Amino acid sequence: QIRNVVQMFHEQGLKRSPQLEAELRRQEERLQDFLQRIDHLKDVFTEARQTLEVRLDGEATHRAMHQAYSRALRTGS
Repeated sequence: QIRNVVQMFHEQGLKRSPQLEAELRRQEERLQDFLQRIDHLKDVFTEARQTLEVRLDGEATHRAMHQAYSRALRTGS
């Protein structure tokens, strides 16, 4: 939709008013801010995922070793 409006604007030879220019800059700044926030949250969640993967791997290894030890005690091996 925006692309069509911009194209129509150019085809009609219309000029952007100072108010429109100011609003476009403001909206661009808001979009940049949102993109930075999204990138930050992506980094936070990536770090949390890596931390959880390490913990889960450690717990799985611990559980497997505990089960093997319990079996060895029961069978006497």
